[in-house]
Amino acid sequence: MNKLNYKKLGAESFLIVFSVLFALFISQLVESNKTKKETLAAMEKIDLEIEQNNKAMDRWVEKHRRVKARLDSLVSGQNPELMAEFRKHKFFDLDVLLKGESLIDVLIGETAWKTAQSTEIISEFDYDVVEELTLIYGLQDIVLNQTMSKILDALFSRETQNLDNLEATLYQLDMLFYELNGQEGVLSALYKQSIETKQD
Repeated sequence: MNKLNYKKLGAESFLIVFSVLFALFISQLVESNKTKKETLAAMEKIDLEIEQNNKAMDRWVEKHRRVKARLDSLVSGQNPELMAEFRKHKFFDLDVLLKGESLIDVLIGETAWKTAQSTEIISEFDYDVVEELTLIYGLQDIVLNQTMSKILDALFSRETQNLDNLEATLYQLDMLFYELNGQEGVLSALYKQSIETKQD
């Protein structure tokens, strides 16, 4: 082989290697751009979900504080009229305690957060963001799936429906709503802090 063939072979080899590397670079650039767009979209959806949850929590806090105030007045004996209203019925009338309101009138969501976790796009979030969101959604889970479940179990248990247990039932509900009010207050503050952080 002569020198010209070696040069030609070297040039062709270089072009092949360069083409492959350039194609890999372009592919990685496209993938990186796609991941950035998905990360941004996921964060926007989570931010929107937190804003919606904040509005819902404001309603919950107000409503559940009113229920707690009614329970306090019943447990302390300062509301004999309301106690008499309970005793008129043959069962624990939830409507008397809630004054015709629903206990949960709007739902708290976690779809955007769960989706980010399941698609692993969360691995692209900053550590501080993941830590903040884990705290928020962790407490939200406790409120929804533990504390609120305890309250619903207590409200609909057989013992609650027996009015011979009325004072004990009211005391138990008072303690559960105390726990719920505290957790909702912290969760509401976390929502607001997260929203303010995003606006800065």
